Amino acid sequence: MICGVATIAASFQNLLIQNTIVTDGNYHASFYNVAYGDSKYITNNVSTIHSILSKGLGYSSFQQSNNENKPYIYLYAYSETAFNNLPINLKEGFSDC
Repeated sequence: MICGVATIAASFQNLLIQNTIVTDGNYHASFYNVAYGDSKYITNNVSTIHSILSKGLGYSSFQQSNNENKPYIYLYAYSETAFNNLPINLKEGFSDC
């Protein structure tokens, strides 16, 4: 009985982890407003296995917007690792890192 309950708990925990990876991405920590020159202290740390870099590029006009009060879109630049570990699906454009 104890083994069965432990197995169910472990299975449920794994289900929650996999669901979070699908919806939010596969990462453990986020650092915001880090200068690119200072990011080496995080990415080159011995405890860091993978690092995901992103940069907000700013707003651009978006003529296909359904919201006439906000006819713009905010653009981000992502590293190749970000495309593999975040729930991002590139529909058009290019992914050349």
